[in-house]
Amino acid sequence: MEKIGKIRVIVKQGNIALEDVDCIVVPRTQDGLPYGELANSVKSAGMEKGLKAYDELASRLPLAFGEEAVVPSGKEGIMLSNVSVVGVHTNQRFYAVAKAVLQSLTSADALGAKTVAIPELGAGDTGKFTPEQAAQVVLYGIELFDTICVENTVQEVRLVTIGSDDPAQKVLAEKSYCDLRPKKGQKKFDLYVWLDEIKEYRANLQRQG
Repeated sequence: MEKIGKIRVIVKQGNIALEDVDCIVVPRTQDGLPYGELANSVKSAGMEKGLKAYDELASRLPLAFGEEAVVPSGKEGIMLSNVSVVGVHTNQRFYAVAKAVLQSLTSADALGAKTVAIPELGAGDTGKFTPEQAAQVVLYGIELFDTICVENTVQEVRLVTIGSDDPAQKVLAEKSYCDLRPKKGQKKFDLYVWLDEIKEYRANLQRQG
C-alpha cells in the first residue's frame, strides 16, 4: 500500500467484480454492447442493471473516448462507472484512459464514494498496453485527480489486476507513473483542452441528430 497525495492506493490481483467498494470502474465501448470479459464478470456478480443503464444511455448518445457514466449497479451500495475506452485508436489510448480515470474518480467523489476499484484499463483482450503501461496511466490518472480535485474525499483506490500484480506493484513503488513525458504520437492530458473537446463532440452530435 502506498499513497498518491492523500489517497491510499492498493494494488492487488483478483476479480474486480467482487471488491467491497463504493464504485467499480468497467471498460466499455462508445455505444454499449457487447460486453468484454470484465463486464461479464460484473454481470455475473449481480450488477447487470448498471451495464444495461449504460447501454441505453450510450445507444442514444455515444460517449466520446475517455468519457464515463456512473450509474447504480443494481447491487446495494455499489455504483458502476462505465468508461468509454474500448476501441480507442492506439495513438490516443494513453490520453483516453487518463481522462477516463480522472472523470470516473471525479464523478464517484461527487456522488460520495470513498472507495473505488479500477482495472488495468487498456491491457485487456482488445487493449495494447503492457501491464506496466496500464499501471502507469491508471496511477497517473489518480495523481491527476488528487492534484486537480484538491478537496476530494476519496480515501482509497484499488488497482485490480487479472494476472500477476508484480508489474503494477513495481510501478507504484518506484513512482514511475510520475514520468509524464508523452510517448510518440500521444498527448499529455490537459483538463481544459479535454473540456473543449467534449463540448465540441456533443455539439457535433446535436448537429448531426
